[in-house]
Amino acid sequence: MNVCYFGAYSPDYPRNQILRMGLSANGATVIECRVGKGLSGRQRIPLLIDQYRRVWRQCDVLVLAEFGQSLAPLAWALARITRKPLVADLLISFYDMAVEVRRTVRRGSWSARRYYWLDALAVRLADASIVDAEPHRDHFINHFGGHPDRVRVIPLGVNDEHFKPVPRATPHSTCEVFYYGSYTPAHGVETMIRAAALLRNRSDVTFRFMGAGQDRPAAEALARDLGLSGIRFEPPVPYANLPAQIATADVCLGAFGDTPQTKRGLGNKVYQSLAMGKPLIIGDTPSIRSLFTPGEHLEVSPLADAEALAQMIAALAEDPARRQRLAQAGQKWTLERYIPRPLGKALLNTIMGVLK
Repeated sequence: MNVCYFGAYSPDYPRNQILRMGLSANGATVIECRVGKGLSGRQRIPLLIDQYRRVWRQCDVLVLAEFGQSLAPLAWALARITRKPLVADLLISFYDMAVEVRRTVRRGSWSARRYYWLDALAVRLADASIVDAEPHRDHFINHFGGHPDRVRVIPLGVNDEHFKPVPRATPHSTCEVFYYGSYTPAHGVETMIRAAALLRNRSDVTFRFMGAGQDRPAAEALARDLGLSGIRFEPPVPYANLPAQIATADVCLGAFGDTPQTKRGLGNKVYQSLAMGKPLIIGDTPSIRSLFTPGEHLEVSPLADAEALAQMIAALAEDPARRQRLAQAGQKWTLERYIPRPLGKALLNTIMGVLK
């Protein structure tokens, strides 16, 4: 099986990296037709056409990489001309990201309608599409017109060669609670900071925030207004250095924003933290419950509820044995299901389905 991985993507981005590794682990050959994400649409098209022209005879299928909705018409045309099936990794909705998560586009505007049709065309043109969780599958079917038999779930997963337990040099005298990621409404950093404020008098709990994004200035301002001088805000680190940062944590935090995107999908941090054997607290959503068992693999807290989150953090800080049980069960579950080989097998099965 020769798979043409097609699009404008970074080869280090976890989603395509994990799936390409998984395809290779299951005996498939991956041939990349890739351009940089920094290029404009007009720059991407001729370069991708030229690359595909050189390799199409060797390929059995095109897989459109994540965030590639704008390239779906091109991928569909090339696939049809060369009589190859097209599998699109839609991952998440462009419309949702622009209108509901980043809020850079006004609902009902021309730009919003354009994003809607990019999602709708992509899910309708592809012979099969993949998304990261069941609620996203339902959304692409019900909102964008995807055919139920042609939209599959393949979770994000984790590169277990990169994210694995790292011994901590010295034990903490406190319980370090760690958040890393982007500062957007979907992640709900404000809720985490307000939870920290409720725990300000506890000397056994510390907080560390790492990342960047549109809401970071507001997050730092809120911490100052609440008098939380002990919270550490740190810049993002290169992907290669991320495991060392996670390794210092006693508890990791997921997303708590009360947004449609939060309820439909999961972030890479979920799988990365669990693979490294860290207890995780995350917002209670349909997407989480579709892939993990709360109380066994991780702990959940209601979205946008600082008081409930503070109570859960306090409970874990006071109970190292509970943290250890969660860490072990979450890691085992993740490493059995959400690493490259089983995820690559799932993608290969999807490809075989459209080749019949």
